[in-house]
Amino acid sequence: MLFERFNNRDTPNTLHATLGATDKGDLPFVYHHLKKGCILQLSTITGADARHLMFGVNYGSYRLGVLSSLQAKRVLDLENRGLPYRLTISRIEKEKYMPPTAIEVELEWGEEPLARVA
Repeated sequence: MLFERFNNRDTPNTLHATLGATDKGDLPFVYHHLKKGCILQLSTITGADARHLMFGVNYGSYRLGVLSSLQAKRVLDLENRGLPYRLTISRIEKEKYMPPTAIEVELEWGEEPLARVA
């Protein structure tokens, strides 16, 4: 299930959203390594007609979930324009000793290259 949450923390060069499909990924195997500020990688997911483009969010080789549609559209726009961007974890909701129930990610972009650390 994909859902988006908009908040007032979004600035002109950042966008926050909650990852979708976290229950279908590798989260139970890697959640103890995740913390605020971890830089995440994106992998492209296409349908049979190659038009329904989505992005899977990975931590190393582990799939965490799927990027929201709003952030996916922004990433496509940034890639088409050749601008640098970075995806980091901004908040993790979880109970002690249990896998996260929600992960909020922050997409940052700018004209200048972004630092590898958040």
